[in-house]
Amino acid sequence: MASYDLTGADVLTAVCNLLDWDSDNVTQKAKAVAAISAAGKAACTWTKRDWSWLKGKSSFPTVADTASYDLWTVADAAMLSMGGIEQLHRGDDARIVPLDWREYQQWYDLERPTAATGEPIYYGLNNTASAATVWLRPIPDAVYTVYVDYRKRHALITGASGDELLVPSDYQYDIYVQSAVWLLRQDTMDAPIDDCRAFTSAMRRMMESDPGKSDKDPSMDYPIGNAVANGTGLTFGAY
Repeated sequence: MASYDLTGADVLTAVCNLLDWDSDNVTQKAKAVAAISAAGKAACTWTKRDWSWLKGKSSFPTVADTASYDLWTVADAAMLSMGGIEQLHRGDDARIVPLDWREYQQWYDLERPTAATGEPIYYGLNNTASAATVWLRPIPDAVYTVYVDYRKRHALITGASGDELLVPSDYQYDIYVQSAVWLLRQDTMDAPIDDCRAFTSAMRRMMESDPGKSDKDPSMDYPIGNAVANGTGLTFGAY
């Protein structure tokens, strides 16, 4: 089985070549990148599978007397592809316990203006259209390293070399190229992609090599503001 390790630019070129399209044509390029993105998202969300390649790890240092940290910027944009937090933990592997955002706000309001400081034990996640902000309690009183285990989500593919293609290289051509071309030939992003032979073949092979499990944790914290692929454009929200 071939392994391609493609870039976004490679994929766009391949899709346009198969359709005899011009990648410099604004209309054709927009349709192509929408289909490529839709195919990638479909692979990421297929049967809600807990794929190993959708797992990410990062970390960030706290700052004394600072409670809030934007996960999309605090670790040099390492978590821009974050789709949901699986867990936060400290260097000693002690889990930082998640609180519902309303519960966290109630606690915050009750504590003001004398909030406790120390090593973080709890966190609340505040989602907006421009940030995914973790608020820690107690407020850190020194520099601690907070580790983040998270799930990735598929960003919109633009056709640039720097696009992040989450699907493993062994399946990239079938998913990003063949499946995208199939969608474009249906002339709708709403076509049932499971009817595409290349897509279903790739997903079955992938499932055999990466069994994982279905039905990702519905209680997982999902940011709402990260731009993700949704047909012809961007949307904000969890899968």
